[in-house]
Amino acid sequence: DRKKFLDAIPKEVMVQITFDIGLVKKREDVICQVLDYSISAGEPGHYFKSECEMAHAAGHRILCTANTTGASWDFGTIPYVPVPQQWLKRFRNLDYARRAWGVENFYDNHHYGWQPSVVTDLGKAFFWAPQCDPEEMIRKIAVRDYGTEAADTVVKVWELWSKGMDEDYVASNEEQYGPMRPGPSYPLIFHPNITRTMAQKEIDFPADEGAHFGGKIIKTFYQPFECSTQSPGFLRHPVELAALKRLYKKFTDGVEQLKALRSVVPDRKLDKLEYLINLGSYIASCTLTTCHVKEWYMLNVKLLASDTREQALGYLDKLEAIALDEIKNAESAIFLVQKDSRLGWEPSMEYVTDVWHLEWKIRQVNTMLDGELRVFREMVKMQA
Repeated sequence: DRKKFLDAIPKEVMVQITFDIGLVKKREDVICQVLDYSISAGEPGHYFKSECEMAHAAGHRILCTANTTGASWDFGTIPYVPVPQQWLKRFRNLDYARRAWGVENFYDNHHYGWQPSVVTDLGKAFFWAPQCDPEEMIRKIAVRDYGTEAADTVVKVWELWSKGMDEDYVASNEEQYGPMRPGPSYPLIFHPNITRTMAQKEIDFPADEGAHFGGKIIKTFYQPFECSTQSPGFLRHPVELAALKRLYKKFTDGVEQLKALRSVVPDRKLDKLEYLINLGSYIASCTLTTCHVKEWYMLNVKLLASDTREQALGYLDKLEAIALDEIKNAESAIFLVQKDSRLGWEPSMEYVTDVWHLEWKIRQVNTMLDGELRVFREMVKMQA
């Protein structure tokens, strides 16, 4: 059907094809997919390759949605994803697409991108000066920004984070339209509906009224958004949770390695190091929120299917512990967004993870614990 369409439309129509979407990620025995913009797709999936081949054969000019300025939907409120080795994989595959199928235009940013960053500098070097060695360019950028003594460690941290995004990041719709989009300001909604109103549990995420999308692209009631080309949520979620925990560890380990460089980075470059530490810490915070939300969802499902009072009370204890841990995570994120005003903001949403939103989330979770969860616990204990 796609080939018939491409053959039929006028040749002067340029075809726009997205690099990321549809890439299959196999984890253990489950099938996951990249369903929106994500640098976890260092290489393209079948859709991009087949569409490029057919469009090229039909004589169309091709525009690729490439997101080459470093911003994707992986973490919705950061300036760029600091994984240059993973971006380099994409650059190489884009260059192949340019040579093989005449992909002549890149739609480089969906969020304005961010300059300067290691991603934009590496991209300019790769596409504008192809005689350079990209791996050596990554190290040169590290030397320029963090000093000679720190450069090797910084490159290794970028490699560690790149490996995490390649292997462990989860690009499902429930993640990217859920907790990964705002990060630690994402609420925790208790699933049992104990109101007399029979209202839905989804709540509106507060955002600036003048924002283009605002909170409309944040789905607060976390649940699987199923897709016929991937495994269902009940199979994916335990496997994806384990992957996200590995991703969290990679980012926290990288942050600790960067902190150890404070004594060797020249004074004039310390600010750049601190911003990288802060960015890595914020990404870790977003990932931890997503781990908590995934666990929260699975425990709520088990709670609603409990067989006994004792079983239900055990699940309630675990839910309360997750909520308290997530409050601590949100509290720690306040310092991170205070230090860097770019964190917590995205052009179409405006600020959704500033201090106000983090404090809102903390109040929401505390209110849920003191109200709904406490009341439901008392309901479970009632006996005739």
